[in-house]
Amino acid sequence: MKIRLLTVLVTTILAAPVSADTTYYVGGNVSFLKYGFQEHSTVGLYNCPNPRPGLVSQCPLDFFTTTHTRNHDLTSLGVRLGAQFHPNFSAEFRFGFGLDDDDEPTIYGGLNSKYEVGLEIYYGGYVRAGTEIGRFYPYLLAGWTAVTVETKSYDDIRSSFNLPTDFSYGIGTDIRINDAWAVNAEWEQYIETANIELSGFRMGLVYSF
Repeated sequence: MKIRLLTVLVTTILAAPVSADTTYYVGGNVSFLKYGFQEHSTVGLYNCPNPRPGLVSQCPLDFFTTTHTRNHDLTSLGVRLGAQFHPNFSAEFRFGFGLDDDDEPTIYGGLNSKYEVGLEIYYGGYVRAGTEIGRFYPYLLAGWTAVTVETKSYDDIRSSFNLPTDFSYGIGTDIRINDAWAVNAEWEQYIETANIELSGFRMGLVYSF
């Protein structure tokens, strides 16, 4: 359902009517991300107050669920393509890829073994609503984001998986340098579910034409 909504949003952006006052822009940015997720595991233990040899398997089995929270700091490089079709509204498409991996020790694989997590690619469609105040253009952001994460196990086996496509929101500002160039700073909540959260701060440059 969320992927359909993302498709509809991007299609609407591309099909938006272009007026003589429409300004297009392209930008690049570096993002510093916080990626957190919860892992749940279930363990079964035999409940035998006075176990008899060989009869432990006949005792009732109690199950316990444990939760472990993992947090990783990731960095990405991204591109923005957009259209300012109204003084207070713009629509844009974004995509990017990870620059580095974050690792943590693991008990598997022997001493000094590590488990690595990295951002592989992300993309999404967004709408900005803001107002110009002098050289500043503060705005609110809303849209949808799709993210693919890559992991590498202690034995160097790599795998990729998609995070749930989710509604994204944020706040930021463009700081105009001249008529064509601006500096951009923004915070965005990309994904927020019961078990996964991805958010971050980005800085970059924007060129309008």
